[in-house]
Amino acid sequence: MKREKLLEIFATKPDIITEFPEWMLSLEKVMNIHSRGSAVIGEIAGRDSIVAILKAHELHHFSFLLPSIVYTGTEYGNPEIMIKRLDFVKKELAKRDAHTFEPVIHGSPKLWMQLCASSFEISIERWGFYTPCIACHLYLHIMRALLAIKLKISRIVTGERSSHEGVIKLNQLPYVLESFKDFFASYGIELMQPLKNIASNEEMAKIAGPEEGKNLEQLGCVMSGNYKDLSKIRELPIEEYLHAELLPKAKEMIDKILTSG
Repeated sequence: MKREKLLEIFATKPDIITEFPEWMLSLEKVMNIHSRGSAVIGEIAGRDSIVAILKAHELHHFSFLLPSIVYTGTEYGNPEIMIKRLDFVKKELAKRDAHTFEPVIHGSPKLWMQLCASSFEISIERWGFYTPCIACHLYLHIMRALLAIKLKISRIVTGERSSHEGVIKLNQLPYVLESFKDFFASYGIELMQPLKNIASNEEMAKIAGPEEGKNLEQLGCVMSGNYKDLSKIRELPIEEYLHAELLPKAKEMIDKILTSG
C-alpha cells in the first residue's frame, strides 16, 4: 500500500466515485478481483467494522477481501488509525487463509453535501426534524455499492449493530438497517450485517481479540451529538422520511452516476 498517497487523499478528499487512480485500482487488479468469485468488500472505519469482517468470515468463509475506506466531508483525526486497522485485518485474515487486497480509498464530499446537507431547510419544514446521520450512513453504502457494481462484487460487509448496549443511533435503528438492505438488494448487492443482533460490547471485544479489542480510537465527526433528546425518537417520522425522500433521492443519484459512467 502506498501509505503517503493514502494520507494525501485523506488530506485533500478529492472526488473519487467510479474512476480510480491507476496506482489504487489498476486494470490488472480489477481483472484479478473479477476472477475471485468469493470476494467481498469490507468497510474499514471504526472498531465495529473490523469486528464485522472477522465475524463475516467466521459465518461465510470468504476467501478474498477488498477493503474500502470512504471519507466524508465532516471527519477529523489521524488517518493513521485506518492504516493500523487495515494492517490488523490483513494479519487476522491471513491466519484464516483469506487474502486481503490493497485498499480502495474513495469518497465525494460534494455527493455527501447533496445527500446530507442540501435539504436541511426542507427536512425541517416537511418532517419537523433534521439529522445528517441517516443520510451519511446511506452515503457510505452508496460509495461502496458503486465500487461493488464496477467490480461485479455482490457482497459488502458492514458493521452496523441495531443495539449498542442501549445506546441509540438513528442511523442504525432496525428498520433503517432493513430499509438500506432492501434498497441495495434492488441493485443486486447484499449488505452483510453480521453484527446486527450483537448488542454486547463484551462480545464484540471477544470477537476482536485482545489486540484490537483494546483499540477504541477512531476518527471523529464534527456533527457528532447532533441529536440529544432520545425520548422523542419514536415520535419522529423517520420511516416516512426514508421512503418518501431519502431513498428516492439516493436512487436518483446512483442511477445518474451509473448512466453517465
